[in-house]
Amino acid sequence: MLELAFAYCGNHYQVFSAPSGTSALLQFGIVQPDLILLDIALTEADGWETLRRLRDLSTVPVIVLSAVDEPAITIRSVEGGADYCMTGPWPIRELRARVRSLLRRDAMAESTLRRVQPAAFGIGLSPVPTP
Repeated sequence: MLELAFAYCGNHYQVFSAPSGTSALLQFGIVQPDLILLDIALTEADGWETLRRLRDLSTVPVIVLSAVDEPAITIRSVEGGADYCMTGPWPIRELRARVRSLLRRDAMAESTLRRVQPAAFGIGLSPVPTP
């Protein structure tokens, strides 16, 4: 299933793939992707565990992909921290729209964070000057 997604994304984005949840988590720290397409049927660390561990590490947008069209999968995905869940069969045009939407939303959030001025107690993206 991910092969189809990568076929699309590879033409428009730099794409990295991982054969297992364990591999995906290792690559995550190196690649630092802008978005993750997560097949919930991963080997080793399963997709649910991979999603949980990704959420422990980051707020990177995640789209869960599942070949099984069951509402319970969508609910578990979103409650587990996914931004969206697509269950099969899913149209490639919808995947494109979801990817663009999440990347656009994430870019707007990054832009907003950059404009936030550091608070008096030192929270912000810029270092707080020391007296």
